[in-house]
Amino acid sequence: LSSVRGGRTAIVVTELPYGVAKNTLLERVATLVNEKKLSGIAEIRDESSMAGVRIVFEIRRDADALLVLNHLYKRTELQRSFAANLMAVLGESRLPQQLTLRKALTSFLDFRAECVRRRSSFQMRKAESRLHIVDGMLAAQAQLDDVIAAIRAANTTADARAVLESSRFGLSTAQADAILSMQLRRLTALETSALSAERAELSAEVARLASLLAERQKVVDVIAQELAELRQKYATPRRSSIEEEYEELSDMDLTAREQCIIVKSAKGF
Repeated sequence: LSSVRGGRTAIVVTELPYGVAKNTLLERVATLVNEKKLSGIAEIRDESSMAGVRIVFEIRRDADALLVLNHLYKRTELQRSFAANLMAVLGESRLPQQLTLRKALTSFLDFRAECVRRRSSFQMRKAESRLHIVDGMLAAQAQLDDVIAAIRAANTTADARAVLESSRFGLSTAQADAILSMQLRRLTALETSALSAERAELSAEVARLASLLAERQKVVDVIAQELAELRQKYATPRRSSIEEEYEELSDMDLTAREQCIIVKSAKGF
């Protein structure tokens, strides 16, 4: 409620319930006023802009603003409830289930945990694969001259791969392919210190991911951290309030408070 021109009181609406269209609400209020089903409103103005919703209901001087507001709550969608569909397909049976709010939240947490585990498993496999290649490069670096000589002496790529996979060098197929895909000048330019640093970093990452996959609490901690980051990045003030108790409007809330005379006969009528 706020004061406007001429000393009148106005009901200013800056937010609408979920799913309520502004134009539909205005048409409903105008219809009620024209049909004399809603009294006390002198003027309706839509002052909405790019900044947000702003609907002004100017109240007549002889009307009770709170009473008019209660009628708006009761007769229009300015206050409403809406149903939440908590039906979901869960479990191994993959059958639809009706969920409670608690079950819906725990199911979402389980889903996020599964996402984190799958992502971590993929990242660990990728790190292990790269670590395997780096180990092969370090092994080749340790006997670089012999590796280069063996590659140059081979007639074909298959022969060079076979030599690198032999007991002389002991490389795997993936390691041999990685070395053969490099130009000789790049192979000779390999730095042992850089490869060792990368190996230490990859080993630490693999250990971290393995520990994460082994303990559910660490998975939950990752979920909490990611949600906190999302909240910080996209947080906006909550527009609706969540209340434990709600009182339905009664007839007394829709009746004007005014003086009256009650007559009672001697016989109690």
